[in-house]
Amino acid sequence: MNFDELRHSVINGRYRLTEVLGAAGGSAVFAADTLERFKVVGRCAVRILQPSDDVTSPPFLPDVSAMLQSVHPSLMRTTQTGDIRTGPAAGCMFLVEELAERPASAGDILPMTREVVATLRYLHEHDSLHGRVKPNNILQVADTWKLAHPAQVPSAHLLAHAIAGQGLAYVAPEVLIGPSLPAADVWGLGATLLALLTGRPPFEAASVEDLARVLLTDSPRVPEDLPPPFDLIVPGCLQRDLERRWSLPRVAAVLSDTLYVPEPCPPPRPRLSAPDTGAARSLSIPARVRCLQWSGDVLLAGLNDGTVLAWRDAELVWKTSLSGPVVGLAHHDPWLSAALRNGTVHRLDLATGQPLQAFDTGHEVFDVATDGRRLYVSLGQAGLGALHPDDGRLELVSPHPSWRLAAGAPRLSGAVDGRVWRDHPHPIAVHPGPVSAVACQGERSISASWAGTLFSSPGEPLQPGGAPILCLDATPHAVAAGSADGTVRWYFRSGAARVLPLSTAPLTALAVSNHTMAAATSQGKLQLWPLPQEAPR
Repeated sequence: MNFDELRHSVINGRYRLTEVLGAAGGSAVFAADTLERFKVVGRCAVRILQPSDDVTSPPFLPDVSAMLQSVHPSLMRTTQTGDIRTGPAAGCMFLVEELAERPASAGDILPMTREVVATLRYLHEHDSLHGRVKPNNILQVADTWKLAHPAQVPSAHLLAHAIAGQGLAYVAPEVLIGPSLPAADVWGLGATLLALLTGRPPFEAASVEDLARVLLTDSPRVPEDLPPPFDLIVPGCLQRDLERRWSLPRVAAVLSDTLYVPEPCPPPRPRLSAPDTGAARSLSIPARVRCLQWSGDVLLAGLNDGTVLAWRDAELVWKTSLSGPVVGLAHHDPWLSAALRNGTVHRLDLATGQPLQAFDTGHEVFDVATDGRRLYVSLGQAGLGALHPDDGRLELVSPHPSWRLAAGAPRLSGAVDGRVWRDHPHPIAVHPGPVSAVACQGERSISASWAGTLFSSPGEPLQPGGAPILCLDATPHAVAAGSADGTVRWYFRSGAARVLPLSTAPLTALAVSNHTMAAATSQGKLQLWPLPQEAPR
């Protein structure tokens, strides 16, 4: 729906929409005149919720009764709700709210923060979670700073709600893994304060997929020159470790300059012992690895700084520099295709790394794969495309959203909404979180998600949930899944399984050959490990 077309329309004979204040994720907020007998008697805000499987269909419809009963003075007040019966918005739902004067800004940050902290404490004391603390949801009404209403969705669905509402930049990392806790609101507060003070949220990325990956693997960089007391509050709120993240009472104490007895810090995380697969060999890399792939006995790596490298027996064979982050590699002798996020796909000589051709897809690219005949590219929400091998002409082969592709079976793709597609009109698997990796094992399609689920299609789930899985590869005999907790979980065709702790940092890329496993971490390390032996069942 084009929400601009609703301007000047009258909702159920009572509210005339005058201006679009904001729109995201299938809903929009309008400034509106309140009418009585065709005369303007007041001003209000009207929220229009468009029917959609992603946002307003159950479980995403707001709990209207809870919103109407809200009495806290620092929560935006909802006075009426209903269904729109006639006009261009017929079939939509509407909510009438207080009309805010303006959103929060850095100039009001101290009194605003006090109001927000008090409101969040009230919600938490009443067993409620706000779930969408961000700058646009903190509004001034008269002399009071108010929070927009809580998300009113089950905590397990806050991730999908944040993606739909374009609020992922303010979501706590743990929300990508499972149900949210009140500590997620503390992270949202810290992210909001950082954005108001610096103009930027803790993390920024070119896509939802990249942003979620960064949330899982990186710690935010907080400037050291923030004004007091925010030089203490912001880094305290943005602690990835839940046990170290500040509580709201601690934030309130610092704001009021009163004595606060800090919680005892937990002991440092113990170092993991190396797995019994043998000694690892480290490879020197100039930047973080984004993708890994084996071509026979040659290991290929695409890096975040645009570098492509090739090793044989841990010795560097060649190195090539391209003009942007390398998001995917696909080899078909004698060529190697390297896809960049900016939409360029380079064809390199597999033996020397020499660039031969460059094709511009005209889209953002998220991954690349080949079946030996055609080169396929993930185009995100635009679908799955294929490049003509001669002139690079792009053909759309599937309209289904595509973010991750499988080497050797590129029509197997996974999307950020959790669905996995493979030559079928319907998804072959649906994960509770964004798909992070897909792989093929003969006729089996393996897919993993940031929610920690690992599915085999056809077949039963290999792993129903756990630490977020960030990378995946498969051999004819086993599936290897690299996790945010630094472990690789091996699932053998016989039914046996092994968990190998490789690092204290998240594993961001993984590739398995007949004899060797290559694993890269978020700390910029790349190591080679012997393959593990299958454990007895």
